[in-house]
This record gives sequence, C-alpha cells and structure tokens, in this order.
Amino acid sequence: MSQRPTQSPCDSDNQTTASALRSRRSVLYGGAAATIVAMAGCLDGQQSSEDENGSVDDEDSSGDDTSGESDESEQDELEDELFAVLDDFFEASAEGDLEAIDDVMHSLNPLNPAQWEEDGWEYQGGNGEVPSPFEGEIVIADGTVDDVLELEDATFWFAEIDLEAEIGDEQIALVRADEGWLEAEAETLAADGSGETSEGDEDEDEVGVSYDFDDDEIEEITWALVTEDDEWRLLFMGTEDEVPEDPTEVFEDEIIDEEQDVIANIDWEYEQDDQPEDAEENDFFDDIELARVEFTDEPGLEADAVRAESTIEGGHFEVENGWSGSWGTVTYHPEGDQILVRIAQDGDETIVHREHYLP
Repeated sequence: MSQRPTQSPCDSDNQTTASALRSRRSVLYGGAAATIVAMAGCLDGQQSSEDENGSVDDEDSSGDDTSGESDESEQDELEDELFAVLDDFFEASAEGDLEAIDDVMHSLNPLNPAQWEEDGWEYQGGNGEVPSPFEGEIVIADGTVDDVLELEDATFWFAEIDLEAEIGDEQIALVRADEGWLEAEAETLAADGSGETSEGDEDEDEVGVSYDFDDDEIEEITWALVTEDDEWRLLFMGTEDEVPEDPTEVFEDEIIDEEQDVIANIDWEYEQDDQPEDAEENDFFDDIELARVEFTDEPGLEADAVRAESTIEGGHFEVENGWSGSWGTVTYHPEGDQILVRIAQDGDETIVHREHYLP
C-alpha cells in the first residue's frame, strides 16, 4: 500500500475539521510497525570437488566445508545484527519511545517520527504490546541504492536526495519476515502503528469504524537497512512496486451507483484547501493526486459502514456512524486507477460502486 498521505472522512457540515491530509504523521510507520518485507535470496555453500575416481577428495572437501561454514557464520552474524535493529524498532514503536526510535533510524530516513515531531507533526504511538522476536531472512545482503529505489514510493520520498552520494560506500541490506511470523504478529504490529495519539484521537483512516472490512492478504514489506557510523540503521520500508505499466490492464468492469444509493459523486480533480502551513514552501504535496468521494445525503441502502479505496495506488478510508452526507479523500495513481466503494451490512459486504480514472 502506498505510504503517501490520504485524508480522513469529513462531515458534510464541517468539511475541514479533520486534518487536511492524512499527514505524514499517520504514515510514520503507522503501518510502520504494521507489516514486513519482500524479495528472495541467500548465500549458497560451495560444492566439494571429486577426484578422478568419482570419490570426494578429502583435502579439497575439507577446504570447501570450511569456506561454507565461514559463509554461513557470516550470514548468521549479519542476520543477528539486522534482526536486532528491527526488534529494537518494534519495541520502541510499541512503547511510543521517540528517542529509541530515532536511535535505530538512519539520518536520511524520511519517515522518522522524531524528526517529524520537531517539525510540528504529532506521532501516533503504539499500544505497548511488543511482538515476539523477529523471524525472517536476508533477501539481499549486498544491496545497492537501486534496490532501495525499486521499493514503492521510495523515489517519491527520496526525490530531493542523491542517495548514491549520501550513502557512498556504506553497506545496504534488505530483509523480509517469515510468513508464519508475520501472520502470528500481524494484529500486534497493526496495533503498534494505529493506536490512539497522546490526545486520544482516533485513527484518521477509520473514523468511528468498529467493523473490519475484508482486506487482501497483508502486504509483504521490504526493510532497507544501511550502515551509518558503523551501525545498521533503518533507511526505508515499502512493498515492491507492483503497479503495472498500464494500470488499465487490471481494471474490472465499472459498477456505477446510478441511483446514488451510496455515492453522490467522485471528484477526481479535487484541490486541497487546508494544507499544512509549510505546504507552499516545499513540493511534498505536488505529486499527490487526491479524489474526493462524496456520500449521498439520502441513502437508498442501509449500511453499518462504508469503505472507499483506490485499487492501484492503495489509498482508502472507512466511516461508520453518520456516513451519509459525509466525504473523504483517497490518493490515486496518476496513470490510471479505479475507486471501489463497499458497504457492510449485518456482516455482509457489497460492492456498490467501481469507477475508473483515465488520465
């Protein structure tokens, strides 16, 4: 899912009370501790040689075994170092310890909540529940800047940074979690990043929602770690960018709520009015495409909750009580996307609207 901002639902009579964007504070690993890594690969041991009679040469075999053991030992040592950084991060996130989070963050990490708080944003801390020790694998032990930039949204967040020059000869590694560990810890990890703020604010993406919509499988997140001052630190996290070259290839047939039982309108050219004060001083928001989804004032269908999502970019919001007459915004992919709207009633979900965006 995209780590770019999205706006929370707003009441029709108070359309600007919620923050203008799901500001960077709620993307600060709000899935941060919520998901984990993707890719594959590990070091192979060396094969032993055979003598001309087909038997294994004892001397050569002994040498190869030593080399293989050395490689395995180095791999295990690297895993221990990298996994320890992730464990420290999860623990600090669960406890809402900004200082401890800052200790494991690379200075170039664009989603470091400690730095964001200095800029006036509010960090959403965890619930105090620490996941079990991280279990996973190193998928790229000797990575490159290109490996980092291939992660979804990495080029967006590092647009104004020359990573090649900044990172230089430092080591880069990418890690992913074992599927079993991720499934076992998914609830804890999600709670770490989506709990209440220090002021008791609700999760902005799910305003007043107690119903859990069925989502696709938890996305595998890749963690990019880079050495800094001889210590491994977190530089970035993200899914592999799976957006097809032509998004329309994965479009499904439109379903238009012609009776406006749920959807009144989708404004694909929505302009945000109440951006943060510093929005005009930087180009952070320049490349963000927002669509405003407006719900009808007089519903023709009963619904316990509604959810609007962009299927390509991955933005979404959900609202329950008083959803009629309200609205919210979702990010969408500028090269093509579709917004899907679902309702939930008595535990059953129904797609009521699917609308395409073509540039």
